[in-house]
Amino acid sequence: AAGDGTPWTESYDLGGGATMPLQWFIRPHHEDEAQRNLPLISDMLDAFRGHFGEYPFEDEKYGVAEFSFGGGMEHQTISSIGSASIASGDSANYVQPHELAHQWFGDRISPATWEDIWLNEGFATYAEALYYEHLGRYAAGEYLFRYRRLPSDILFSGTIVDPEYTFNTTVYWKGAWVLHMLRQRMGDAAFFTLLQDWAASDPPGGIAGTQDFIDAAKAHSAPAEGSALDQFFQRWLYGTGRPVYAWAWDAANVGGEWELSVELQQVQGGELFSDSLDLQVGFASGDPIVQRVAPSEAINRYTWTFATEPTDLTLDPDHRLLHNAIPGPALDAPLALLDPYPNPFSGSFGTSISLALRRSGPLTVEVVDVLGRRVESLFDGHHEAGALNVDWRGRDDDGALQAGGVYFLRVRLGDYSETRKLVFLAGD
Repeated sequence: AAGDGTPWTESYDLGGGATMPLQWFIRPHHEDEAQRNLPLISDMLDAFRGHFGEYPFEDEKYGVAEFSFGGGMEHQTISSIGSASIASGDSANYVQPHELAHQWFGDRISPATWEDIWLNEGFATYAEALYYEHLGRYAAGEYLFRYRRLPSDILFSGTIVDPEYTFNTTVYWKGAWVLHMLRQRMGDAAFFTLLQDWAASDPPGGIAGTQDFIDAAKAHSAPAEGSALDQFFQRWLYGTGRPVYAWAWDAANVGGEWELSVELQQVQGGELFSDSLDLQVGFASGDPIVQRVAPSEAINRYTWTFATEPTDLTLDPDHRLLHNAIPGPALDAPLALLDPYPNPFSGSFGTSISLALRRSGPLTVEVVDVLGRRVESLFDGHHEAGALNVDWRGRDDDGALQAGGVYFLRVRLGDYSETRKLVFLAGD
């Protein structure tokens, strides 16, 4: 136990007349809340036994011990859970299913090296989403969707395998997203069979690495999927970032039918992605129609014809893909300039500026002060159609740090221009 209090024991029904002890070590002033909330552990066990296979320590127990720190920590057969989670009014708070899932992924089978820690934390984070899906609150993709909408790559900046920081958000959240996207590729039956077989495997020493999981996923997929899965894992586990789409659409009546034109621009910078993406076309009446595309270029254009007028377009309606989607300007604008992020910002981090050119031409990107005087030129020259990503860290052309205050980003492509307000916080 991790404090004072009287432990109590309940019984979990394993089926077939077998039971397993559930043990609680809770401080006296939280016993009422725990009596209401902790019985949901039985429901979590039901859900996870269905997804991951039998609980690994059925011949012993599962338990929860309260401690005064935040969050939680799994230990084999018993998890330490912070007081805030024990007392939470939300009986399905994410800490409990996360730590319980570690009994399968972490305690039953452990990562071979620290480089493979996502096999613990990405899996347990996805288990949170699966439990909320089990409760009917969110589909798993909806749960993860909350964490993909940041306009920068703060959560997804590094690689999942061999991360810069062992317990960073890329490992947890991008790792969970990789599992969710793998589920979309494989289908539920094959995916959950993979998880059950993975959790029940008996590798030497009880440890396994990322390549072991990749091999297992390929073994549970059709042979023709092998090379595609290699590319998928290489891009998402060993690559960085996620696709960021600036998108626009227009519909026109052509000969009594409606022609829908859609443009998707990848503006994340760096390597391009080629994952499939669903576009849901809505109409004033009737069911929406989903078109699946695989945008692999910097600028991707699609045209479809419909009998009735399209009224709206939704990207990834079922949350199948980790990405960010930002509505762009009208299709007749020569470039799409995204809002700089972060903004306000300091010199330590700077602000990221992303734009996508629909045509080639002379391009200038500069920062000016409130009087219109140039502070720093970020780009000046000919640029081909495609994406450009630059940063401004609050300095002038000579590298001198500027005073905090309001500045303006000015972008010109030929005779077309756009401006954005920047708020620089003094300090480096």
